[in-house]
Amino acid sequence: MTPATERLLTDLSTQAGLVLRNVALVEELQRSRQRLVTTEDATRRRLERDLHDGANSGVTYRMALRLARDRAVATGDHDSRQGSVRRQELARSLAELRELARGIHPAILTQDGVGAARPFPRDLSAVPVS
Repeated sequence: MTPATERLLTDLSTQAGLVLRNVALVEELQRSRQRLVTTEDATRRRLERDLHDGANSGVTYRMALRLARDRAVATGDHDSRQGSVRRQELARSLAELRELARGIHPAILTQDGVGAARPFPRDLSAVPVS
């Protein structure tokens, strides 16, 4: 083997090693990206579930407050301890919902921007004038 051929083979093997390393890095980057997307989706689903559960708790507390009020009116018992406890539970539940919702915004805002997220038509001339 001539020195030129040996240099050529050495350079070729070095380049092939770099290509294989780059392919491995790209594959690892793709796996890492998929893990991030999967984790983000799981977090979003957890937040949606927590918000849903919190909203249901608020409805439950509101119904309990109404029942307690109706019962108090029907019996003439104006002892407000039960209502006070329920109001505190409702306030706590609402505070938890506010904490969960802080910083969350509609996906359309992230994907398409403010223009797409606004609730009115883009073309105001299409709005009927009364």
